[in-house]
Amino acid sequence: MSIINKGTSFKKRNLSLKNYSLEAYVDKVYLDGRLKDASTVSEQDKSFGVFMHSLILSNTTDLEKYEIGTAKRKEGRLKKAVATYADTMGFDSKLIETIAPKLPGLDINHDNKFSSSVHLINGELRVVIRGAAEYIFRSCTHILMESRLVRVTRKVLQEVYDVFKYMSAKGLDVYAIALRDLSILPENYNENIMSNNLALVSLIGVNKRLRPN
Repeated sequence: MSIINKGTSFKKRNLSLKNYSLEAYVDKVYLDGRLKDASTVSEQDKSFGVFMHSLILSNTTDLEKYEIGTAKRKEGRLKKAVATYADTMGFDSKLIETIAPKLPGLDINHDNKFSSSVHLINGELRVVIRGAAEYIFRSCTHILMESRLVRVTRKVLQEVYDVFKYMSAKGLDVYAIALRDLSILPENYNENIMSNNLALVSLIGVNKRLRPN
């Protein structure tokens, strides 16, 4: 009976889900071995700069690489969430993209599981990857810890996986941010370059909420 009453009250107030849209936002961040509310990540975290730059650069991939449908809409919401978060944290995304320009024509979207772009940073090439955490894990040999890349051990991998499971159980969409530095771009550059030797930068937990149109 209470469910019916709530539904009736909803209609009486002239409210409808049609008047709302689903908005994604960055809720949690796993960085330097700690899971934190996204709003509390700051310069006190030693890897803060690398994390924010990597997150922003991971947001430059071409949305047209995604097939029309659910995956494309989901990626579109994610791009907006990351852009809003970067702005909230005081970062000028356009400035970061200018400092680390993207090389055109090298964006990759692999079966909607991850996307990547290649950027020129201080004369070196950096591949920045964002994708489903459970898919990226298997390719990471290093992890960013307090602004240093350290070798991934079984213990570290288990800790990261436990955090992933915790965030997933909370209903968050969990994405991994990873990178790989290259001295030169291989002639056969394709998604296979992301199959190993990646460095995990962070995990981000993306939540959803309804907002009025």
